[in-house]
Amino acid sequence: MKHTKMLVMFWDLVNDKEYIDAIKEVSEFASGYQLRRLFVTLLSMNTISKPDIVWNSTWSILCDGILYQKRKEMNLPGNLYCDLFNSI
Repeated sequence: MKHTKMLVMFWDLVNDKEYIDAIKEVSEFASGYQLRRLFVTLLSMNTISKPDIVWNSTWSILCDGILYQKRKEMNLPGNLYCDLFNSI
């Protein structure tokens, strides 16, 4: 029984690694918005065994463009990071 549980856990990690690799590969030509939609689709299909591991491995890719889009929507020019560091 222990062996079966370990095998299932290993297989889940292998599958999640495939999702991580796929998100990283797709990030070369997809926008952050498209990647987030892909991640949500995978979550809603209940195909990711450990969503937290996939999120922790890809969050910086998935969050790409959010800051830019929000600054654009709010009509805030400039770079937030530069503004923060210059104020310190």
